[in-house]
Amino acid sequence: MDRQKLIKDLHVIEHLLANLSEKTRERLEENRKIRKLLKLPSTVHNKIRITNYIKNGTQ
Repeated sequence: MDRQKLIKDLHVIEHLLANLSEKTRERLEENRKIRKLLKLPSTVHNKIRITNYIKNGTQ
């Protein structure tokens, strides 16, 4: 592998990681807004627990 190809590949990886980081940040922010609107307790943190929480009501 020559130096130019390595540098180009590293730039591509940097770009992909930056996009992944941005998407993750947006998703977390969206989840915070939804959680705030639903007023969910902090223990309800994944899809299964949210489903159970909605089915069984508040405890």
